[in-house]
Amino acid sequence: HPDQDSLRFFSPRARYDLKSYVISCKDVKYLNVADARIFPDSGKVVIQRKAKMETLTNARILANLVTKYHNIYNVSVNIFARKKYAGSGDYDYVNEVKEKQKIHFTNISTDTTFQTYATGDISEESKFSLSPYFDYRGKAKLFANQQYLTFDGSFLIKHECKGISKSWL
Repeated sequence: HPDQDSLRFFSPRARYDLKSYVISCKDVKYLNVADARIFPDSGKVVIQRKAKMETLTNARILANLVTKYHNIYNVSVNIFARKKYAGSGDYDYVNEVKEKQKIHFTNISTDTTFQTYATGDISEESKFSLSPYFDYRGKAKLFANQQYLTFDGSFLIKHECKGISKSWL
């Protein structure tokens, strides 16, 4: 496709259908896209007419290839080119007392410098806590080249002080 760059991956078994212009690949271990490695769960990759790749479901993304800070799972992703993809998936945030909490990133993509980023919303109902002392609601942002997530929202101090109301800051 003239608007795409050259995406490359290995497939020990592939079928090229010259009548329908479909390439069906099997046993694909991973695809390197932008700064990430995408692992299709079934190992199956299908490329339709006009170089449109079918959506990968239940995939996993490792971002980035240098730091390997972030693993995103249960990913549904569309790969558009060697440096461009978009999808959604789940991420395990581990707080300071080593409790895992799931964040759903509704937008996982690449920026203009081909770096992976992800954004998602954390609701008050999810009972998300940054630590044993702080609850959180708002946006969560992941940048593949940064080890820690960025939060933009409100926090609630957990306390048992009588006479002091609890309110979101």
